[in-house]
Amino acid sequence: MTNALHKSHPLWLVIALYVMFSGLFYWGYQTQSRLIMDDIQRTAQVSARNAANMITQVLQDQRRTTHAFALDHMKAFAQLAKTPDLTELETHLRDLLKSYLPELFGFNLYDIKAKEFILITDQFRGHIEQVCRQDTQTFAQTTTEPQHLVRVHPNPYQFHYDLYQPIILNQKPYLIFTSFTLKRLQQILKATEVDGHWLVLSMHTDHGELIELTSQGSRDTLAKQGRDNFLSLEELRHTLAALSVPDTRWTVRDIATPRLREHLDQQRLTWLAIWLITSLLFWLLAANILRLYQHQHRLNQQLDTMAHTDPLTGIPNRLAFDEIATKTWALAARNQQPLSIIMADIDYFKRYNDHFGHQKGDTALKAVAQLLRQHFRRGSDLVARYGGEEFIILLPETTPEEACKLAEQVRQAAEALNIENPHVASGHLTLSLGVAGCVPCEQCSLETLIQAADACLYEAKAQGRNRVICQDDCQPPAQTG
Repeated sequence: MTNALHKSHPLWLVIALYVMFSGLFYWGYQTQSRLIMDDIQRTAQVSARNAANMITQVLQDQRRTTHAFALDHMKAFAQLAKTPDLTELETHLRDLLKSYLPELFGFNLYDIKAKEFILITDQFRGHIEQVCRQDTQTFAQTTTEPQHLVRVHPNPYQFHYDLYQPIILNQKPYLIFTSFTLKRLQQILKATEVDGHWLVLSMHTDHGELIELTSQGSRDTLAKQGRDNFLSLEELRHTLAALSVPDTRWTVRDIATPRLREHLDQQRLTWLAIWLITSLLFWLLAANILRLYQHQHRLNQQLDTMAHTDPLTGIPNRLAFDEIATKTWALAARNQQPLSIIMADIDYFKRYNDHFGHQKGDTALKAVAQLLRQHFRRGSDLVARYGGEEFIILLPETTPEEACKLAEQVRQAAEALNIENPHVASGHLTLSLGVAGCVPCEQCSLETLIQAADACLYEAKAQGRNRVICQDDCQPPAQTG
């Protein structure tokens, strides 16, 4: 049934092929897109992880160095805590610590019990001062190892960040409040940033994700370029990787740049263009194939029609009759309905042909064929040329008696054509007809029915022609085999 459907409707096969092609194309697009995105995300993960690890290492080194320096210079720090006005000592300690930590910007001492700064080299005012004091007090009041309250903020000189280091001076708890420039952290972001990716060191706040530092500089640098201090929703949506920096409130974010997103969009458009072009080529090819198929189908139909049609009279030939009669017989047998056959022969046609010539003979054959078609007009009736001047009519659902009446009407109509034939007693073309019919059963077959009609036809000729002989008036040969 599927093969028949494909032969009858090749468009379905073309559509099925196109759906399969589109499915394979979409699978290829999805696979490549997934591989590209996986590679981009892996790159982002590595980049963000490397930056976070290196920043963590820098902060740990700065804390350890500050702690070791404070222990090595405990007496000097104790003296400075007792007498903050010793600027030469403060300058000496700062310069010495800066030789170990080049990024050092300055340091302060914070008296935990008194809750006040006693040495201030990091100048800040307003909101920044409030934030720094609050962070310091929060750190000082924490009994367990706290999360480092590291944040990037400005003072009158530059943006920087602070680290806290607890120390006991003169048997009192203090915090060493060290300040560092952003240069080293910025270098880390620049070194680990990959083309098409934007590394951002951010901190979550109640107002959004605050930009602390990028490879281009601090948020102050970005503000001078006209951008906001917070990451936009679009930038957050295109974040490829986000890793927290341990012991801080910082997050290293790898964000796809507009150029990378544009490149990915361009790839999608390229795939779409390829799909549209290949689809167009597919349907152009399919249209040509369909045209060729339809042309071939028409040729096959014409050949089939020619193979089953008598070229002279235009009615079905014996091959067509044999095929249709076999199917009709099977249907009549299944439904147990009568089936009749009429065989007709033009009387003395050979003499007529010899007398008037083949052209006149062909004209007479066409006239008889037309006459038969006019008398048997039901869709199930079949008129065929059986050979030479002989015709056969297949009449489903028709009893022998009804067929005999129809045959007689045809005989009379043939005489009424008034086609001259001097070899017949009446002087006009006449027909001899034999009729046989039955309800299909085990005792009879289509072959015996045709033989019975043929026997009746010969009986009509034997009795003088121009007559109808029905099955009751002749004896058909016995079924053989």
